[in-house]
Amino acid sequence: MKLTHWMFGFGSIAVIAINAVVGIAIACLFPDRVFDYVAVWSAGVLFSAIELGSRYKDDPWSVIASSPGFIYLLTNGLVCCFGLYIIFVFGLTE
Repeated sequence: MKLTHWMFGFGSIAVIAINAVVGIAIACLFPDRVFDYVAVWSAGVLFSAIELGSRYKDDPWSVIASSPGFIYLLTNGLVCCFGLYIIFVFGLTE
């Protein structure tokens, strides 16, 4: 069975939905920390895009724009937000 581009569509939609739900939950639960989470999420997505671009130097934009690359970027953004949440929960900022 040949993997076609449409087979990755549900995964991308699921990751986008998870990011949206987490973003809304953060905005509702921690309204004073929204900027922190947006900044950390953006940095995580940016650094993972740089990582993919440096790994696949022949055509980095096609890797980043593909569904697996898109899922990778958004998943890394969520992991970074979870790390920031852990930092705030355990008081590691003091």
